[in-house]
Amino acid sequence: MEGTCVRLTGPYLDEGENTVGMHVDVHHLAPTKIGQSVTVTAEILDIEGNKIRYAVSATNEAGVKIGAGKHRRAVIQSKKFAGT
Repeated sequence: MEGTCVRLTGPYLDEGENTVGMHVDVHHLAPTKIGQSVTVTAEILDIEGNKIRYAVSATNEAGVKIGAGKHRRAVIQSKKFAGT
């Protein structure tokens, strides 16, 4: 789910920016068999300063919602964050 948020946000970042995860609050709702495909969706709920809040969910190939919750990421300057 975090990776989906990263891919969703990536095209909107400026050169030298990246995001880092701050918080994950996801509920596991149902099991999924090993090898079964899973589709993850993410939606940006709001942006406040450099903080982004997402709604996330995951559904298995049988159409069963297996997880849902919220995720928060912060936009950072990659060089500054790495200490260079």
